[in-house]
Amino acid sequence: MSVEARVEELGLQLVSPFTPPAARVNNRIVQRAAGSDMLYISGRGPGRADGEGFTHLGCLGDGLTVQEGYDAAAAVALEHMGILRGELGTLDHVRRWIKVTGFVRATSDFTRHPEVLNGFSDLIVSVFGEEVGRHARSAIGVASLPFGIPVEVEAIVQVATVPF
Repeated sequence: MSVEARVEELGLQLVSPFTPPAARVNNRIVQRAAGSDMLYISGRGPGRADGEGFTHLGCLGDGLTVQEGYDAAAAVALEHMGILRGELGTLDHVRRWIKVTGFVRATSDFTRHPEVLNGFSDLIVSVFGEEVGRHARSAIGVASLPFGIPVEVEAIVQVATVPF
């Protein structure tokens, strides 16, 4: 089954990429070898599908539960997939998720950062499968994130070379 068919089967609504403010881009592709490139996705928060704000705001350990953090991280995965589709035309050009770095806004005594980031990782694996979706990952706790979002994730993805 194609990745695009899996997205449809799961009834997922990907977040359409927007042009970020300031001097940055959503992603950057670097050619690594004939037939494949590395695509670096900028840190993103749990954006709403309509592009109007965020699905979640708050701090883990101070008002947000681990489940709410997990859901916020899953929302970030939808945004990453939207960026990939926007850049590549189809998610079927993704060869492998390489590395994910997640930042979790949390109180100093919160210790369940990996469980929060599982929301991102679990959704990626359910869409792309074990072989393509499993990735190396870091889960880092931070005191604050832009706009009060609880989770920000950046990623490195290997993609099939396509004409850009």
